[in-house]
Amino acid sequence: MDRGSTEMPRYECFKKVWALKIADIDGVMIAPSDEGYAPFAVSAEYIEKHKPQVGGYYVVYQDGYRSYSPAEAFEQGYVPLKGSMSFSRAMQLIDRGKRLARYGWDDRVFVFLVAGSTFKVNREPLTSILGDGTEVSYRAHIDIRHIDGSIAVWAPSQTDMAAQDWHEVE
Repeated sequence: MDRGSTEMPRYECFKKVWALKIADIDGVMIAPSDEGYAPFAVSAEYIEKHKPQVGGYYVVYQDGYRSYSPAEAFEQGYVPLKGSMSFSRAMQLIDRGKRLARYGWDDRVFVFLVAGSTFKVNREPLTSILGDGTEVSYRAHIDIRHIDGSIAVWAPSQTDMAAQDWHEVE
């Protein structure tokens, strides 16, 4: 915008928002493309005012104001916060085969789902406990990968379950 020869003051955004990428719009129903989120209704006034488009973002600001942002503008101005997920949401993603970690954990540490299976015992210490060839039903559980690469069964602490700093690990 030109107002003579003086450039307008410039600003940089530091806002934290909640946002969902829009996969479909049907009347006042918005279907997010983000996995695990159901379609939701918005008001006719929202649709008329913001004119959301598929591929753009439904945005909610900290004060509750709801808006729309085209994909290019949103993706140039915002990056996903590492560690902004609840434990319950993290467990939903683990159930879908994703690897998750807490903010502050070493980058090599994450938790993941081990699917249940059946196998025949063929090595120690199980052969001396259960007998060679014994069929074992291995139940689904969550494991943790430690810094040294070792794997162990994981039981979340009360702090883990109350945390809001979970994030997906690629």
